[in-house]
Order: sequence, then structure tokens, then C-alpha cells
Amino acid sequence: MKSMPQSFALKHALFACLFWLAPSPTLAYDGPIVDAHKHWAEGMNVDDVRLRASKNNVTKFVIFPRHFGRDGITEEAADRLARDHGDIFWVLIGLQKDELKGIAARGASLWDWHHPPSEWKSFLAWAREELLSGRRHGLGELTARHYAYTLGAGAERDLPLDSVVFSDLLRLSAETKRPLVLHAEAEAHVMAALEKQLTENPDAIVVWAHACGRTSPSETRRLLKRFPNLYCDLANMTDTGNYGSLWPRAGSWTYQFEKDGQVIPEWKAVVIEYPDRFMLGMDNNEQKGWVNGQWNRRLNRFRSLLDQLPGKVASALAIDNAVRIYGPRP
Repeated sequence: MKSMPQSFALKHALFACLFWLAPSPTLAYDGPIVDAHKHWAEGMNVDDVRLRASKNNVTKFVIFPRHFGRDGITEEAADRLARDHGDIFWVLIGLQKDELKGIAARGASLWDWHHPPSEWKSFLAWAREELLSGRRHGLGELTARHYAYTLGAGAERDLPLDSVVFSDLLRLSAETKRPLVLHAEAEAHVMAALEKQLTENPDAIVVWAHACGRTSPSETRRLLKRFPNLYCDLANMTDTGNYGSLWPRAGSWTYQFEKDGQVIPEWKAVVIEYPDRFMLGMDNNEQKGWVNGQWNRRLNRFRSLLDQLPGKVASALAIDNAVRIYGPRP
């Protein structure tokens, strides 16, 4: 028998060595996921969302009805989502309303957050009935401190948390035992007002979007320890573009949750310490997020990030916490 050529044998040995030394491919978490931060605008298609959910083992969506802008939906449309698709959607009371923007849009009357009109009281009464009946599953998303990424009216917002509007919503959350979802970048004045309000309304349930306002892991740990009813959703906090990649801008208070597919160690420690206080969300707020694959990219990245956490922690973030916070009450 002919001996193997020396050059071939050397290449074969080198290939075998590299094969065994190469890291094993990471198998992403493949369990069920609740997308706990999903906006709903005009033009979105329920059948398309259902199909994508089925293909990707996404069991539920927490829906924030979008009532402002050129693609805003009506309250009647939100009612239909809640009534006809409750098997896959938990629909909240939409707070993305022109009246709450602080800047006039589409001819809407403005609601002064410090001195809201009688319409605000009527809205609260209606919202209370919806929440207590179980038809709606929370309030939100309320956009208080929001960085502009469009040129539209009200895109840049800095609305007061030390206000009647925010106090009323916290009291409504406490009474109905339903969460209020807040978008507010964690600037110093936001932090001060929010901590004061949470201290005065300890029974309110607040889900602070985008890893608790994109603040630091150490500040988040301090807040979670102090306020047992405060939760952080990680919506759009993957390093695949937009918020999780420090967009549209960042300050000294702005932090990432992960970088290049790796959970930042300080954040990982906080999540493991408080596994019952975090949940996931893809944060698609327009139809183009489905068409261009944005939703799938964020979902797949989250599955990879979940693999970096202990199994029970991963399951808590993926599904358990969202079910407990937003799901039907017994």
C-alpha cells in the first residue's frame, strides 16, 4: 500500500487539530418567548404576525396601541385586537396619544400634564373599567423623556414625571394591579422625579422600558433593590441597531446591555441577582420592521443572549416574568 504523501498527511493533521480546537457553535435558546414590547400601527397585519410567531416559537405579544402619527390606529381598532385576538395579544391602554405629546399634532388639543382637562378624567374612568374587566392588560407605553429620531411633531419630548398625569397613572396601576410601561431616558431630572413618585406610590407596578431607561447596571441594581414593583424590559436593547446600539444619541447616563453578541458582565450579574424583574421585547413600531427583517434579527440575538444565562434565568426573561406581569388575573 502506498504511503500517504507527506504534504497531504501534514494538511490532514493540521485540519484535525483546528477542528478540535475550534469553539463549538453556540446553540441559541430555543424555548418559547413572549415579545413584551410590541407597538401596533395602521397597516400591520395580524395574519403575518401570527405566522412569524408560529415559526419562531413566540407565544404572546404585549401590544402598545399607537394612536398618534400618520399611521396611528383608532381606539376601536385597538378594541378589536383585544377582543378578536386575545389568544396571542395582550393589549394595553394606549398612551401614545397626540394629546399627551406636549406639542400640537394633527389639530389635537393638548393635555397639560400638571393641569389636565376634564377629558383626562373621562379617559381615566374608561381605562379603569377596561383594566378591571380584564379586556386590557396594562397601560403604555407612556413616552415622557424621548430622544428624537424623526422630524415629526413631538418626536423630542421632555414631559414631567412630577405631574398630575403621571401620578394619576401610577394610582390607576396600583388600584387595578396592572403595569404602567414608561419610556424615559434616565437623565438626572428623570431619575429624581421617578424615584419620588415610586416612593409615594409604592403599590404601582412600573415597567421601565429599554433596560430601565438605558441607565447603568449599578443604578439599576440600586433601583430594583429599593422598589420591589419596578421592572425593566430589555426592548430593543440588542446591539443590532437603534436603542441597544446607543442610537439616536447617548449621554453619560446611557449604557448598552450587550455588545457584539455578548451580555455585558455587569448587566449579567444584575439579571442573575434579580431574575424576576426583566423581560424581553423586540420594539417594532412600524410595518417596515417586519418587512426588512428587523424583528427576526432582534429575536435571534435575544435567543443567543439567553444562552449566556443560567437556564432558569433565561426562562424567566423569555416568558415567565411577562406572563406574571401582563397575563390574565385569576
